[in-house]
Amino acid sequence: MDKLKALYKYASSFYKGTWDLEDYPVRLKQQGRDDPKIPMWSAQVINWWVLSGLGSTKKEAYENLRESLNAAKESRDCLPRPGTKVPIEFESGDEIDKYWAVASRLIDEVLGHNPEDVFVSDGSSLWDFTGEDSLKEYYDKIHQVFGIDVSHIESGNLVEISRFVSDNS
Repeated sequence: MDKLKALYKYASSFYKGTWDLEDYPVRLKQQGRDDPKIPMWSAQVINWWVLSGLGSTKKEAYENLRESLNAAKESRDCLPRPGTKVPIEFESGDEIDKYWAVASRLIDEVLGHNPEDVFVSDGSSLWDFTGEDSLKEYYDKIHQVFGIDVSHIESGNLVEISRFVSDNS
């Protein structure tokens, strides 16, 4: 069924110059029935797996997906044609590699993960490792481990934090 939706939306896309969410093939899926922390519904553009939305209702998930698409419109030169497969893009790891001595300790001692078991890039942040609304717990732990306050780095970006710790140690 997903392939048919994608094919239909692909063919239809040639009749328009710009596309909105309604022009993309979308899958709505119920999830998280047993875990109240997981939103009940997800909405995802078929073949563009990183573009998704979550919500407690189908409508909320769909509208969250619309916000994601609008954000993609602002950050990209152009949107991929509806129905086409969009490859997953990873950010470079050049900067994090420069500070790997600090970053690997941060991943191990602060985040509690084996640095060899997680993928981090220059765009990775503390937010990628938490479901909380605040990074205070991580900032406190970084202060304990490294003796340096990084709470002013609100983005939680691992490169920024590792650079700051490295420069101030």
